[in-house]
Amino acid sequence: IATNRPQKLQSFITHLHKIQTGVKVTCHAEQGAVIGHIRNSAPTAVIIDEGASGTIPLEFALQIIETNAFTHIALISPLPIDILHDAMEGLGIAVVLPALPDAADAATFMETMNNLNSAYQ
Repeated sequence: IATNRPQKLQSFITHLHKIQTGVKVTCHAEQGAVIGHIRNSAPTAVIIDEGASGTIPLEFALQIIETNAFTHIALISPLPIDILHDAMEGLGIAVVLPALPDAADAATFMETMNNLNSAYQ
């Protein structure tokens, strides 16, 4: 998760672990650290916390795709989905989560990731 507020996302992270055993979640506040993690670990997904990562989501998503096109991207954003859809169209944002995602959002995220991963197998 690209965020500088992991403590505010702790409930969401806890629910990710409860939903699926073996899920690894790491948080990085710096964009460069996230890109380095993608290069070294090839994670299944990166969640960009728009309000806290200090990045422009569109540019960051492009950098993620350039680094590893197989990494799924999710976005935490307070913006309505219709506005985000227009701005991020074509970038393959798999899931848009609210500013403070909860247990239901964790379930939606994991279901989407599992569906995407099973489509590639």
